[in-house]
Amino acid sequence: MKIVLSGKVRLFNGRFVFESPEWEPMEEGDLIHTGRLVPVYPLTEGLHQRQSRKMIKGVVDLWQGQLTDFLPN
Repeated sequence: MKIVLSGKVRLFNGRFVFESPEWEPMEEGDLIHTGRLVPVYPLTEGLHQRQSRKMIKGVVDLWQGQLTDFLPN
């Protein structure tokens, strides 16, 4: 399986390592957690960033073509 990794890289014992990386399968098509600017939302207990991003992306995708942009061109 091919995956996409994103995160902070640091030196540990003479080797470069990812510090708590985000990852997701490359086959998912539309990357949610990597490969772009990724939002970080304030969370409550029991809710995780991955869950929050996935839900918010679903809402944005559902409504993106149904709202009129109020800003002039």
